[in-house]
Amino acid sequence: MSGTHRILAPVWSFSFFLSAVFGCSRFWLEDPPNIVLITMDTTRADHCSVHGYERDTTPNLRRLAEQGTRFDSAYSPTSTTASSHATIFTGLYPLTHRVLKNGIRLSDDFATLAERLQGEGYQTAAVVGSFAMAGKFGFAQGFSSYDDRFLRDQSTFEVTQWQGHPVEEGFDRRADSTSRHAIEWLREKWDGQRPFFLFVHFFDPHFPYDPPERFETQLDLQPSEFEDAKQARLHEKIAKYDAEIAFTDFEIGKILDVLREKDLEEHTIVIVTGDHGEGLMDHGYLMHAVHIYEEQVRVPFLIRWPGTIAAGRVIDAPLEMVDLAPTLLGLIDRLPHDAEFPGRNLARCLRTKIRSRWIRTTRSFCIANISSRE
Repeated sequence: MSGTHRILAPVWSFSFFLSAVFGCSRFWLEDPPNIVLITMDTTRADHCSVHGYERDTTPNLRRLAEQGTRFDSAYSPTSTTASSHATIFTGLYPLTHRVLKNGIRLSDDFATLAERLQGEGYQTAAVVGSFAMAGKFGFAQGFSSYDDRFLRDQSTFEVTQWQGHPVEEGFDRRADSTSRHAIEWLREKWDGQRPFFLFVHFFDPHFPYDPPERFETQLDLQPSEFEDAKQARLHEKIAKYDAEIAFTDFEIGKILDVLREKDLEEHTIVIVTGDHGEGLMDHGYLMHAVHIYEEQVRVPFLIRWPGTIAAGRVIDAPLEMVDLAPTLLGLIDRLPHDAEFPGRNLARCLRTKIRSRWIRTTRSFCIANISSRE
């Protein structure tokens, strides 16, 4: 165990002692909320209908936004899965956590969000959608359950080597399989006694853009009428990409339905975001991991906690993924006073209903206002 991890427990224990004595943490003393964090791989914000896209790709995310707050200018730090997720988990920039590309292991020296929440008594679990997020790369730190097994006959990728690492079984799984495993954990493995932190990573809509046919039909995707064959092929790929987003949104909806069925909506923070976008030839490149143009790093970001976070708010001010960890910990009043997060704790701002033009915060306090539309 690293030095960082060795000092984590005593720091948090002392923090708990102070809150118990002085009554500083009403959420811990009363009933801390559950947390569901969902990431959508390869998802451009401007191809999500919740962010204004003309095709109705994300009806479930739109309903989630109506019940919570939507950030219209959220950005991932890179256009690769591992690097962006390492930032989400640690609250650190890639140059600090050193996961600069896929296939690099996140060091045990960094305390992850799951470790911090586990130290606060949360039951932690994760279901991931691709080998890029396999536990062997350090992402399982702090999770009591980490579901990263993929069946070869159900994978969209057929590879035996990836980024210098052997792929012994499958590489990925489809969104319906991911949601099924997440729902199974909620229904059968959560002990019902502790608050839970459930992380779910959906690999769709990653290339090769192979959505179930029903979602192509649902979006009423018409055959291309371009005379140029190259344009026609691109049009078809984008249509299938959009259908993959719709497929993922549908499966996210199933998880949200279970929260409602189990009467957990009011007591669960739900965050849905993306790890990066996709080129789609906007700047001459179809996929990602090469550029950091807008289309490859601007992602959806929605957060809901009924009764605490304002419903129907839209925030225009930029949000970085380094803001996620301190904000989430701030919302449950468990942000360590000595934590050196480069991002902002936006919890206080999210709890308010002020309207204005911009946002500027320190780690703990809102010192200006939120640009919002309600």
